[in-house]
Amino acid sequence: APVETPADIDPSWVVFADDTGLGAALAARVTAAGARCRVVRRGNAFTAEGDVVTLRAGELDDWHRFFATVAEDAPPQHLVYLWPLDQRPGLHPSDSLMGTDALLHLTHAVAKAMSVAKLRLDVVTRGAQPAGRSMGATAVAQAPAIGLFRVVLGEHPHFACRAIDLNGSLAEARRLM
Repeated sequence: APVETPADIDPSWVVFADDTGLGAALAARVTAAGARCRVVRRGNAFTAEGDVVTLRAGELDDWHRFFATVAEDAPPQHLVYLWPLDQRPGLHPSDSLMGTDALLHLTHAVAKAMSVAKLRLDVVTRGAQPAGRSMGATAVAQAPAIGLFRVVLGEHPHFACRAIDLNGSLAEARRLM
C-alpha cells in the first residue's frame, strides 16, 4: 500500500527508537515520504553509521556530540522521543531516574546546539495517561517522562511540544506520522 503522508511533512527528523519496533516503523514511513530521518538507539558506546546513531543515554557528552553534528548537517525540525515506551516495571530496577536522565540530556543538548531553532518535540508513552470509561492499568514507569516533559514545555518556549499517549493499536506509526 502507498505511504499516506501529510503534504507539510518536516524535511528532517530524529527518531529516538524504542525496542518494540515502533521507532523503526516510523522511521521507514518518514524516509518513504521523502524526508531525512536519523534513528538514535541506546547503547554502550557512541557510534554513528550513516543516519543510525547509538549513544549512551546517561552520558551528556554523547548527546552534545550527536546534536553538534546534526546541527551542522540538515538540522532536524522534528524529534520523536519513543524511549519511554521501553520503561516497564522491573525492566531497570536499579534506575532510580526511570529514564528521565535521557530526556533531560536531550533537551539540554538541543538547547545548546540549536538554541534558536524552532523544533517539534513529541514525547511518546503508552498507557501513561489513560482516559475514557474503560481505563486500563496505568503504565506508572512511564509517568516520570510526562512530568519532566511538562517542565520542558515551560522552559523551552521555542519547542513545539506534544505528549502523545498511545493505546497499543497496530496503526501507531501511521498515526505518529
